[in-house]
Amino acid sequence: MIIKTITPVHIGNGKTYDPVCLNYDKVYSMDTILASLDASTAVNKDLLNRLAYPGNRSLSKREFSNILGLDAFNYTNLDYLYEIDNHISNNSYEIQEAMKSLDKPIIPGSSLKGLIKNIIIYDILKTNMKIKNRFSNINTLLSKNNELVSEVKDLYRFLIVPDITVNTNLSIYTGYRTSKNRLIPIKNLETIPKGVESEVFNIQVDKGIDRIDLTNKSDYYCETAKWLKNFENNFKKACYSFFKFVIKKEIESVQFIHFEDDISKYTYLKFLKQQDKALDEGHLILQIGKFTNFIDKSILHVFDNYNELFKEYKLRPKGKNQKPIIESINMIKINANVDMPLGYIEIIWF
Repeated sequence: MIIKTITPVHIGNGKTYDPVCLNYDKVYSMDTILASLDASTAVNKDLLNRLAYPGNRSLSKREFSNILGLDAFNYTNLDYLYEIDNHISNNSYEIQEAMKSLDKPIIPGSSLKGLIKNIIIYDILKTNMKIKNRFSNINTLLSKNNELVSEVKDLYRFLIVPDITVNTNLSIYTGYRTSKNRLIPIKNLETIPKGVESEVFNIQVDKGIDRIDLTNKSDYYCETAKWLKNFENNFKKACYSFFKFVIKKEIESVQFIHFEDDISKYTYLKFLKQQDKALDEGHLILQIGKFTNFIDKSILHVFDNYNELFKEYKLRPKGKNQKPIIESINMIKINANVDMPLGYIEIIWF
């Protein structure tokens, strides 16, 4: 199987770097930049304080040059880390790094495995009324989460999902969050660009799962084991159901969310409806990574995704209309009139 990205995908490695490390289409390390300064400049007190105590501000190229008393910092002849397709619209925000191996992007197997766990739990809760009722009767959300995850934890050691290499340069986009009346920039994000394919990989369920003793195990445990034993068929069906729900919720909310113009809103809705149609046509459409909408990525909060299985999706009145509780979404701007959600991929199974 391979993964094809439909929109840019951001899976972060937890690190960030300042805009001063990005010059056009190349990324430099701060160590390389500082090493290029002469001794008197490198010990500039203001620069050292700024680097030691960044607070909530990132270091822009303009600020860096001003501190050093330069018209502009010269990157010529510096060794860069890697090349990148630069689409950012705001140079004052720090850049959140993507997961990489040898400076090429990867989709970690752990990220895809976490998403698969979400899909499995969703499918079991939706299709097995007895198990659904059991978890409905647990009082606290935290207890629900803990039991959903911990009770079957040992079964998931049989699900083997490798890291997936994508042989392409990264792209940088500015991530936005909508508010009631404007777009708010969040961070600049390194992403796997849209329209690229991964190397071939395979998801496997180790045959050792067949030797698991299910005696005296709960219905939930047995159902999860059964699900994994017939992984391919179950995954394809459950993926359809889960992401029909995800796209439906996003379409519902987009109707009430601020966009900068009608064209942007139209293209965003058109994209979501295209993915909804692709699901109906048999494509395996998923959404993965950070800054996606309506999917809680943390397996420890997995139950938060499925409230619609236990209570009606809430609408609250506003005048004569009703609007969803979710009033903001995350997106990137591809160009002036095209806003797009992050993280949409297709798995092509062969």
